[in-house]
Amino acid sequence: MRVIAGTAKGVTLFAPGGRKTRPTADRTRQKLFDTLQSLCPLPDMAIDVFAGTGSLGIEALSRGVGRVTFVDSSRAVRSILLRNLEKTHLIQRAEVYITDVFLFIRRYHSQAFPLIFADPPYNLGLAQKLIDILSADNSFWAEDGLLIIEESNRVVLELPDNTECVAQKKSGDSALYFIQKMKRGERENHSPVSGDV
Repeated sequence: MRVIAGTAKGVTLFAPGGRKTRPTADRTRQKLFDTLQSLCPLPDMAIDVFAGTGSLGIEALSRGVGRVTFVDSSRAVRSILLRNLEKTHLIQRAEVYITDVFLFIRRYHSQAFPLIFADPPYNLGLAQKLIDILSADNSFWAEDGLLIIEESNRVVLELPDNTECVAQKKSGDSALYFIQKMKRGERENHSPVSGDV
C-alpha cells in the first residue's frame, strides 16, 4: 500500500495484519482521486472518518489538501495511523481523534467540512447511517460539499432528498459513491444509488 501521488508519492504505508482493518486498495484510491479531481478542485480541509490506516486522508494531504482530520474508534490502529503520518512527513497538517465516528459528528461544532472520506466496514449499515446523519446535520457537512463513501458493490444506498450522487465507480467488490449535499432550493427527489455512473 503506497501513496499514489503528491509530496509523499511512493511512500509505503504501514498496515495492520489480519482482517479487522481493510485499507482501501491502491487501484481503488487511484480511481477515487481521479474521479474527485475531475469533479472539483481539492479543498483546504477534509475529514477521513473510519480512517483506519489513514490512507485516504494521507493521499489527500499528499496531493495538496491543507489539513485533514482523522477519526476512528479503534485504538489498535492509532499507532499505525500516527506512524504513517510521521513517515510521510504530513503529521503537522493532521488531527487524529480516537472515538466513535457518530459521537464525534454529534459533538463537533466548528467549520463544516467540504470533503468527507468514509470507508466503514462493509455490509453493516454504517454507510447508510452515515449518509442519514450527515444529511440531517447542518453544521458538519458543508453545502455543495462531497461525501465519498466506499462500500460493498452489493449494497444499495438510499439518498435523502437534499443529496445527489454525482458519480459512482466500481472497483472489484467495492463501490465508490460521490455524494453531494445540495444547496437549499436545489433539492429534488432521487432514486437509490445503483450501477456505474
